[in-house]
Amino acid sequence: PDRIIFHIAPVFLIGVFVFQYKMGLSSVWRMLISIGAMFAIMRVPIGLPVSLVSLLSGLTIAFVTFENRYANRLGEVSYSLYLLHIPVGLRIIDFMSRIPFSSYYLVVIDVLAVAGSLAASIAFYRWIEGPSQTWSSAIRIKPQPKKIVVDEMLPAEAAGD
Repeated sequence: PDRIIFHIAPVFLIGVFVFQYKMGLSSVWRMLISIGAMFAIMRVPIGLPVSLVSLLSGLTIAFVTFENRYANRLGEVSYSLYLLHIPVGLRIIDFMSRIPFSSYYLVVIDVLAVAGSLAASIAFYRWIEGPSQTWSSAIRIKPQPKKIVVDEMLPAEAAGD
C-alpha cells in the first residue's frame, strides 16, 4: 500500500491535475499547488530524479505547445502503442535474444522492439482503433425526457383536515 500511495499515485495525480487545467476545470494556481504537493509527497520515497522528471513532464504538458506532423501522428496512435508495446516488444526481444550476439547487438534488439511495437500500433490504429472511434462517434443517444414523480397525495385525515 505504501508503494502505491507514495510512488505511483502522485505521478498519476500530476497527470490528473494537468488534465483538469488543460480542460478548464481547474485554475493554473490550483494545478501548480496540487502538483507541488505531489512533488513534496513523492520526493523522498521515489527519489529526486524521478520526482523531478514527473514534475517537469507535467509542467511541459501544461504549458508547452509542440506541433509536429510526426509527433501528432504518434499522439494519435499512442493508446494503441500503450496497449501493444509490452506484448509485441517483449516478443521481439525474446525472439532476438536467442540469437548469439555481441554487446552492440543489444541496441539493435531494442531498436527492433521499438520499431516493431510502433509498426504494430500504427496497424492497430488504422484497422481497429480508428474505425472504432468513427463508429462510436456516429452513435447518437436521444435524450430521454425526465419523468417527474409526484408523491401520492396524503389522505385528507393525515394532512390534518
